[in-house]
Amino acid sequence: MNYLEVVDITLDHLDLVEEFCKKCNDLDWVNNATPEAMHFEDTIQEGGGWCGIIKDNNLISIAGYHAIPEVGDNAWRVFYRSATLPEGNNKTLHRGTSPRGKSYINRFIKLLPEKDLVVTSNIENNNYANITRYHRALLIESKMKNSIIEHVKDMEYKLCMQSVWRINIERFKQLYT
Repeated sequence: MNYLEVVDITLDHLDLVEEFCKKCNDLDWVNNATPEAMHFEDTIQEGGGWCGIIKDNNLISIAGYHAIPEVGDNAWRVFYRSATLPEGNNKTLHRGTSPRGKSYINRFIKLLPEKDLVVTSNIENNNYANITRYHRALLIESKMKNSIIEHVKDMEYKLCMQSVWRINIERFKQLYT
């Protein structure tokens, strides 16, 4: 398997997900500390799913996707509860600009053809600064020339103020395929 190959993560991978979550818990990553905190099974049962990167029989990165009708009838939230363990991380401005991020976006496009792909970011979170760091990175990315990210709106979602960002699929394909 190619290191950056993003594969479907299903209920058959629950043992890998549980081990991944233990590592996330050790890092104090509360949203990924357990499969329950990730809403792993619920997301699948509600019609969404998960993708990830497996290296040496270990899950090192995961990202979910699900319909988000609060944004639009055709909108699907991607990079939901996404996390990459330190051994799989390469620091770049935004998940979509790294080779790993591009691999995920290509997979989401394949899985969700004809859908509007959006990501959300917490505007503020007093408990976890790393969560809002992603929001600030998206703000910067959205202002760059040829950005693949476009701000849609701010809204309360899941009891948090969040920004919604649309992935410009056509621009992504022009730039990266």
